[in-house]
Amino acid sequence: MISDSASSQTPEPQPASQGKADEKLRVCQLSDLRAGECAHMQYADLQCDECDLLHALGMTDRCKLSVRKTGNPCIVQVGATRIGLAQSVSSKITVIPDDANGTVTRVSPSPQQQQQQQQQQQPGDEQ
Repeated sequence: MISDSASSQTPEPQPASQGKADEKLRVCQLSDLRAGECAHMQYADLQCDECDLLHALGMTDRCKLSVRKTGNPCIVQVGATRIGLAQSVSSKITVIPDDANGTVTRVSPSPQQQQQQQQQQQPGDEQ
């Protein structure tokens, strides 16, 4: 039998509500998002030095981020900065997807990114 003290050591994530007491936001791990999805960082269950490093790179509580690449490393963009995160780190970062009702906003690649992707798909076309 599991005691109540064991369950109180790891608190369940409490989604932040903004104005409405009955509104529930969907939370998930950063590692669960797909490339192109956007979210706001809720919190990170990391060591202090890891949190300090992420903070220095711009990943702060409630910052908006977009996933550019999934896997290991997971690449996220915060503002103009892209950050590569190990799977062991991205799985400990809790985020709230952009849309509070559970749907996630997808980011379209910029024209420059589309051109780069096309060039990567067609190697050796030089004459």
